[in-house]
Amino acid sequence: MEKLVDVIHNGEIATVSEKEAREEGWFVLREHLSAQEKEKVEDKRLERVVTKPLKKWNTYEKDYLKNNVVKDLIDNFHWEVVKARKAKNMTRIQLANALGVPEGAIKMVETGELPSDNFVLINKVQSYLGINLRRDGKSFDAPNLSNLNISIAELQRRKEAAAKNNASDKKSDNVLGLDIEIIE
Repeated sequence: MEKLVDVIHNGEIATVSEKEAREEGWFVLREHLSAQEKEKVEDKRLERVVTKPLKKWNTYEKDYLKNNVVKDLIDNFHWEVVKARKAKNMTRIQLANALGVPEGAIKMVETGELPSDNFVLINKVQSYLGINLRRDGKSFDAPNLSNLNISIAELQRRKEAAAKNNASDKKSDNVLGLDIEIIE
């Protein structure tokens, strides 16, 4: 018995023999399976279901828990943030504006998530609200740069000096044979 296939012919789906479909050059949608082939497919499906172990739903680790910052924070740090914000009678929008971050970032922090794997947002929240969220009790304070007493003009002079040094180094690399004097 010849194998049957479904084809598209004149905008309709038709069932024809595989040989006829190939001779006519029709587009084959699918092959019809014999009873034995259908049983094999069903057996494979059952076998896959029975042999493949299912993960427990509670073993999935959420992406934000893989975040290294979250691991260094106290348990339920988000409760502390909400409590401190409400103690100051602030809304999320007001806190976000004060910190210069989007409201969505504050919402994520208050739900126990962090939008990125760095301490910048946590530092801002801690310093503004006056709380410590770190597990080991240390603060995330950034170094105080106000003690350096460097003016913008001084920084500009240093930048220009560094650029001049780099330029002189590049010139010395481009020495041609004509530029060399031999002294005896």
